[in-house]
Order: sequence, then structure tokens, then C-alpha cells
Amino acid sequence: MKKILATDPMKFDQINLFILTFLIYSSVYPILSYTSKIYKELFHVEAKSYAYTILLSLIQIPSSFFVSRIADKYRNHRFIISILLSFFVFPFLIENLLQIKFPTAGMTWRIIISSSLSFIGFGGLNPILDCLVLNRLSNIGKLTNYGCIRVAGGLGKFTTNMIMSLPVIGNNKAGGIYLSMAFCLISIIYLFLVAPQYEILNEKTAELKSDMINDMKKNSLKVNIQNLFTISFIFLCIISFLIGIQRMVFGHYLSVYLLKNNIKNTKISKYFAYHCLLEIIVSFLNSYLDRFFGLYLCLYGAAIFSLVRTYIYAFFSIKNSSFTVFIILLAETAKGIYTAIVGYSINRIVYHLAVERNKTLGQGIIYIFYGVLTELTAGILGMIILTNSKEGGDLQKYFKITAYIGSPLILLPLILWKINKK
Repeated sequence: MKKILATDPMKFDQINLFILTFLIYSSVYPILSYTSKIYKELFHVEAKSYAYTILLSLIQIPSSFFVSRIADKYRNHRFIISILLSFFVFPFLIENLLQIKFPTAGMTWRIIISSSLSFIGFGGLNPILDCLVLNRLSNIGKLTNYGCIRVAGGLGKFTTNMIMSLPVIGNNKAGGIYLSMAFCLISIIYLFLVAPQYEILNEKTAELKSDMINDMKKNSLKVNIQNLFTISFIFLCIISFLIGIQRMVFGHYLSVYLLKNNIKNTKISKYFAYHCLLEIIVSFLNSYLDRFFGLYLCLYGAAIFSLVRTYIYAFFSIKNSSFTVFIILLAETAKGIYTAIVGYSINRIVYHLAVERNKTLGQGIIYIFYGVLTELTAGILGMIILTNSKEGGDLQKYFKITAYIGSPLILLPLILWKINKK
């Protein structure tokens, strides 16, 4: 690696970002992909009660605003990422250890506290990581390679899903927590020793750079938010929310739904690994899709594929069906495609719409719409639909309502494209 650094610093920077992204995603997704399973099997929280824990995701709103603002002011993205990652993973590990020693004592409060701390950690993690990656790529003139860096995220999810598909790991109720913990420790070491730091772009003199930092510190959060909220940014927030609500509902309840329909844990992990593998392949193509169609039409394609997946699970039965494997593979194919494209297109659009003083804040606000308000909506819908009802059948009813909510995606991305068409 030192040889690469000496001969080609730009190549080293990209390899560095690739490894960092792989490690962060590998740290998060063994827990994130199986959250409902962990709560059900390890913490003994049923799907009906689990909907209430989702409401704690509101904590991510102040967390995302606060840490994004700090990152924009002080530029210490590496340190902030390491703190947030620790907040996300360690509460699950601690609660798992408490389950062994004190299986029932203070269970409700323990779940509330561990979930809250975890949401605080996850609140700013993705936007700050994305902004750091985009910043470094911009500095070396390789912004179009953002899709290749995102491959690392898909590779991280694929790797951890394949590990989780091993019976010795997947059948262990705390297997995902231990796997996340291992990658988390490696990530923190990498962040402090190797990972690159955020740098202000294209500054000609140290004096100008210093003035810019001072200006950012003086600008209030209110002013920066007002500067961000153009018509295009508002449309992007709405689109992000509608795509995110589908992602959130299935992220929380799909594994439980599949288990209810007699699909084993190890098979579920393989299905998830399949969509991660497809996500990796499509991520390699993102820059080409961008050049041919443009970011806004790419976003439209991602929105349609997200709807396809939702409609498949909402309106096709997988219970005792001879087409079960085909239906799930078709849905997870759509998942792999839209996941690869949506992150690339939304983050690139935000980075383009924002100015230097609020780029991280812009990513943070989009994350609130994509990953926090959607949690709140998923929690409220879950409380209404799943409480006092048959869990298995009503999960599909839940998916149908999610499909109806997402239906405006057929038109909204096209309107955003029209607004920004030159």
C-alpha cells in the first residue's frame, strides 16, 4: 500500500475510501439487516411491540442535525464516524450480555436505553461517511468514481450476509451482534490510523481557507437550512421519504415475514446475500448509467424498482407457493438494483445542490427524510396495523399500504428531472 501511495496518491485515496466504506458497512449490516430478528429471538420482543421501539428512531433527527453541523464546522469526520459507530454497535452487545446475566430484570427500560443509544449513533453515520467520500473524490477530480466506492458498501453487506448464512453464525441468536462488534473494532482502528480526513475543496490560499471556516462557524443552522431548501431539494426530500418508507418497512419486517412463512434463517441470509451481490454489480455500472441517462433519470429508475419489490411482496403470496423461490428472487433482484442506484443518485444530487458550507448538513437532512421520518411512519403504521391482529397475514396488509404510499414515485422523480433539465 505504501508503494501505491508513493507512485499514485490519487489511486491510494480511492483504495483507502473503498476499504473504509467496506468496513463501515460490514460493521453496521449484521445488526441492521436482522434487527427485527434480534429483537424477536434474543430480546423477546414480538413484532407488535417492536413497532413501538421503532418510534425511538425520532432521536435520529436531533442526532443527525447536531453531528452534521459539527462535522461542517470542525471537519473532523473520521473521529465523529468512530464515535457514532461505537454508539450504534455497543448497546446491542451490552444488552446481549445483560440478557445472559439478568434475562428479565428491567427489560423494558433496558430495551429503550439500548435502542435510543443505537439510534443516536446511526443518526449521522451514513451522511457523514458519504460526505467524506464525496469530498475526497472531488479533491482528486474523481467524483464519477463514487459508484465504484459504493461497491464496497454492497460488498460489505454481501460478505456479512454470506457469513450469517453459515449455520454456526446464523443460528446463533447473537451471531449478528458479535460479527458487527468484530468489524466495528477493525473500523475504529482503521479510522484513526489510515482513513483520510475531510479537506475544503479547491482553496487557493491558507487565508481564504481560514476565512471560509470562520464564515461557516458564524452562519446559523437556520440560515444554512434556508439556503438548502430550494424547490429541487424539497422534491428530493419527498422522493427520498417515499423510497425510504419502503426500504424501512421491509428492513424491519421482511425477515420476520419470511420466517412466518417457513423460510429458514440460513435461506433468508442467502436471499439477502443475492441482492447484495446484484447491488455490487450494478454499483460498478452507476457511472455509465449516470453518463447515459443522467442522475435524475437514474433516480427515477431506482424509484420504479423499489415499487416493483414492494408490489411483489404486497400482492403475491409466498405461503405454500410453488413459485416461492422465483417470487423472492424477483423481488430481491429489484432490491439489488434500486439500492445500488438510489444511494449513488441521491447523494450525488445533494452534493451538487448544496454549497461548501452545508454539504454535510444537506446529506444529514436527506438522511432524516430517507431514514428517520420513514422509521417514524413505519412505527406508527406498525402500531395501527399489527397491534391486536394476526401477525403473519397482517404483515402483508402492511406491505400493501406501503405500496399505496409509494405510488406517487411513478411521477415525482420525472417532475424533479423536468425542473432540473437544461
